[in-house]
Amino acid sequence: MNRLTHYSEETKSFSSNNSIDEIIEVLAKYENLLDHLLLRQQQIPMELEKLREQGKEKSYKFRELFGEKLTVEAFLALMKTHKII
Repeated sequence: MNRLTHYSEETKSFSSNNSIDEIIEVLAKYENLLDHLLLRQQQIPMELEKLREQGKEKSYKFRELFGEKLTVEAFLALMKTHKII
């Protein structure tokens, strides 16, 4: 990935050789990704609970959802660590 912006600790400012439209387009994609992750963070536990109620804790679907849950949580934790959210 080519960076669109560069932050200078020395001057506390951003610089870029790209147009503002390019930067906004990529920012929108990141925001869409974040929205999706936050939505999945809410949906997955409900889906897992339904499978538990059906006694399907050992099913492929349950394990797949549980893995997705861990991935979403890890990604959101990383974003919090870097003060993105």
